[in-house]
Amino acid sequence: MKSISKACRDWGFFQVVNHGVRPELMDQHREIWREFFHQPMEVKQSYANSPKTYEGYGSRLGIEEGAILDWSDYYYLHYLPPSLKDHKKWPALPTSLRDVIEEYSAQVVKLGGVIIKILSKTLGLEEDYLLDAFGGENNIGVCMRVNFYSKCPQPNLTLGLSSHSDPGGLTMLLPDADVAGLQVRKDNAWITVKPAPHAFIVNIGDQIQVLISSSTP
Repeated sequence: MKSISKACRDWGFFQVVNHGVRPELMDQHREIWREFFHQPMEVKQSYANSPKTYEGYGSRLGIEEGAILDWSDYYYLHYLPPSLKDHKKWPALPTSLRDVIEEYSAQVVKLGGVIIKILSKTLGLEEDYLLDAFGGENNIGVCMRVNFYSKCPQPNLTLGLSSHSDPGGLTMLLPDADVAGLQVRKDNAWITVKPAPHAFIVNIGDQIQVLISSSTP
């Protein structure tokens, strides 16, 4: 617990191994989403998000003269609370994708519950404090965003994702070891993250970061 506390205070990031999510499921989840993004555009567009909602398929591919833009396709969906989960907005192809999302998400949510209790303890709070603050087990909000970075003809004009912080509580990132590029900022320098095999990269979001930064060591 002390190592997590120190990583949160010094970096806002840490990697988790031996976490209980099956490595085979992690690989399957990554690869089946890759299959989705390699489908014809008309298939992906059938799940396109609208101006009214961020949920579904979207794309940030494009070049605007004189600007450095994000360059990625993405898919965004709600998993929790159950009232927001709409399977019709989940891809039907590949045929096993919905089942994989369900199993993978359930295991990641379970892991997230463990981590958020540890974070509560590092703040000197009751272990359920943060979980309850985010809605409790029955009403906590969980979303999934999948980013796909296709080849870019002019990579000097683009970024995968622009520099940002995550506004929520906790982000659990499943990286692709074949696509390097995730960087974290520390002491006014950008440092490239080297993912450990079958690890999750955990990013403390703005809401928890404020609590951690303001608490006493």
